[in-house]
Amino acid sequence: MLRRVIRAVLDSAVFERLTQSSLGWSIVRLAPRSFRQRFRDVCHSLLYAPQTLPIYESRNEPWDHNTPLLSVIVLCYNYGKYIRQALQSIRAQTLQDYELLIIDDGSTDPLTIDVLNNLRDEGVRIQTQEHGGPARAINFGISLARGKYVCCLSADDTIDPTYAEECVVLLESNLGLSFAYSLVQTFGSEQRIGVTEPFDLRLLLKYNHVCGSAVFLRDSWKSVGGFDESMSAYEDWDFWIRLGKAGLRGKLIPEPLFHWRRHPETFGIRVDKKRPALLAKIRTNHSDLFTDPGIIDIIQKNYRDCHVSNPFINLASAEQYAQPSGLAVLIISDTSDVTRKMIDFLAKLRSKEVCLISAITGVGSLAGEIRSVSDVNYNLTRFLEPYHWRDFIINLITTRSIHTVLICNSKLGYELSQIIRAYSSATIMDALELEESKNLSLQFNAYLDYHITFSDEGSTLFSNASEDFRMKMIPSTKAERDLQSVSRRQ
Repeated sequence: MLRRVIRAVLDSAVFERLTQSSLGWSIVRLAPRSFRQRFRDVCHSLLYAPQTLPIYESRNEPWDHNTPLLSVIVLCYNYGKYIRQALQSIRAQTLQDYELLIIDDGSTDPLTIDVLNNLRDEGVRIQTQEHGGPARAINFGISLARGKYVCCLSADDTIDPTYAEECVVLLESNLGLSFAYSLVQTFGSEQRIGVTEPFDLRLLLKYNHVCGSAVFLRDSWKSVGGFDESMSAYEDWDFWIRLGKAGLRGKLIPEPLFHWRRHPETFGIRVDKKRPALLAKIRTNHSDLFTDPGIIDIIQKNYRDCHVSNPFINLASAEQYAQPSGLAVLIISDTSDVTRKMIDFLAKLRSKEVCLISAITGVGSLAGEIRSVSDVNYNLTRFLEPYHWRDFIINLITTRSIHTVLICNSKLGYELSQIIRAYSSATIMDALELEESKNLSLQFNAYLDYHITFSDEGSTLFSNASEDFRMKMIPSTKAERDLQSVSRRQ
């Protein structure tokens, strides 16, 4: 009964008019962000239970490796003072199988014109059009793009090094998805986690909760007729609704991998005054959904997850990735069992110019700290289903120059040790501090080169092990010793 009442109120015309009005928007903006987020979550959980989707099995089609897998389109209008930082974040991506195209939307700022000319001289591909707004610039850029996937980035924003890779891997592993995006970390004049949420077409009619730089299939853009060039702003919001109405859906990676710069010239801030008119335009464009919400129920009933048996067929070449410099250590960890001494040890290794790559398979209290000491981080629980974790780690090992694999109390890590031994010549070690890991460590001893511990207590756990159980104790006070001394095989 309560659910029906709340749903009736939220779907009522009065509520709609309030949320679309300037007054309603002002009230929403004044409320604390944590309250707004929590209120939305509660309403959503009350009204719309998570849908268990049918699962289909399929295979990916090979992509032409002479054509970039991803097209990154940078939109620039008088943002010359920021664009090099955006380009730096793109060039730092772990996934390097992309083409870069800058669309200059008729910039008039002398600094921007000068910066763009310099970038042309450096070989950056730049196309200039008469100023026509972001939607027109995006469509122009995508019409020139060759990639299977597209990511549009404003010249004043940046992305985390793994953003492109995680989005593309997610889409390649589930053909039931058409776009992927992350949480938003604002920076500049404001520091906070922005509001992005799991994709929901019904909620999308009320507010935009999809990251503006989501990675999407170029074919999906084509199938819905691209971005609406009559939208002077909120063109991305309108586009996500277009995709949703066509039965195409996206998925959120719940990590802040996209960075939205907040500054006085931020486009989204400047268009707030136009919000009522823009919302009216969205309602007109999608009047069928607004007048008959039952259409959404029909669309959602046709959602499918389509898991592929060859998720890395288009991501299996070392040339597609940035290679770590120096020694690269892959840390496979469940995080909830990683000890403080282990974190300290990893920090010492990093200071020795060792590249640390963490593949986290669990959510624990020290997950953030592992992220802080690692150079590249993949929280597999955030963007991949468990049945693809093994494929991801093996692909990671075979496409990057992994020198050492360090298993930190990870059941998956132990189970993969035999396969890693077959695919790679990397040294395999485990870090032992907990009684729970003793049986697994003994069981997979034949595939491990060394067992390391940081305390007498850790050594005591294995005092009765056989002679072929190669144990190295590393006192925490001497954790800075060279990695070579503990990882080179006897």
